[in-house]
Amino acid sequence: PMDEVMSTALQSRTFTLLPASGKRVLLGGPDATVWCDRLQGDEGGTLVARGQVIGTLQRSGLMGQGENPVRFAAGAASASGGGGHVWLEGDARLWQGTRLVRADRLDYEREREVVIGRGNVLTTARAVGKTGPASEFQVRARQLHYDRTAGIATYEGDVTLEDPQAEASCQRLVATMDANGNLVLADMDGGVTLRDRATARVMTGQKARLMVEDGFFEMWGNPVLVKEPSGNQVKADHLQWQRASNTVVVLGAEDNPSETLYHPTKAVPTRRPVTVPTPKPPGRKP
Repeated sequence: PMDEVMSTALQSRTFTLLPASGKRVLLGGPDATVWCDRLQGDEGGTLVARGQVIGTLQRSGLMGQGENPVRFAAGAASASGGGGHVWLEGDARLWQGTRLVRADRLDYEREREVVIGRGNVLTTARAVGKTGPASEFQVRARQLHYDRTAGIATYEGDVTLEDPQAEASCQRLVATMDANGNLVLADMDGGVTLRDRATARVMTGQKARLMVEDGFFEMWGNPVLVKEPSGNQVKADHLQWQRASNTVVVLGAEDNPSETLYHPTKAVPTRRPVTVPTPKPPGRKP
């Protein structure tokens, strides 16, 4: 009988639960609910769920505060310490409202509120500017370390930061979040490339900073290079971009002034040579 099986499992702490055909295993508790195709437990108290794992975590937060529970899904999940530490593998996802953290593997320490992601990391974050409507950012990377208490998310490896206005790429990005999980500051390092969607302008440098609320982007490098679709180029040490007005200002040092390479968009007309007929020599008199 199922009651005897569960009693034995709880006493020995080593068990495997398989559902009846067409059914699923449900594990419920005050802090978490898990649905899966197979549930195992070992002597150390670790629970392992396998097969289309989905569930909810109560009294948890993700990328900011929120009353909604944190939901999760993965190919497999394991938990220890009474659910205080959760591992998700296989298209692993954690989300709360519109906030999402996705990776090949996610480690979630609920007590310290730390999330570590490895492989194909994707996160979403909301940003509220001083003017205009809120916008949504997406960040992709190979690795993520997020500390909710500090409000810091560190991304490493082929990082891209995207919103409807632009796309930036670099090797390391440190994002600062407010208490509500909104992105307020992004520091980028390691070969920064910025593409403005409206003008197709491309800006490159070594380091950059985006102050989201002010809509202000700065870039530094040796050099910073601005390329226009027309082929025009500007080299400088420092670049400032006001996103609202789409205004770009480039600044050079005293010993290294900015340099502009200009390609006219229209060909400069040239005058055609004027042919003057040569007069015939006068005829000889007979």
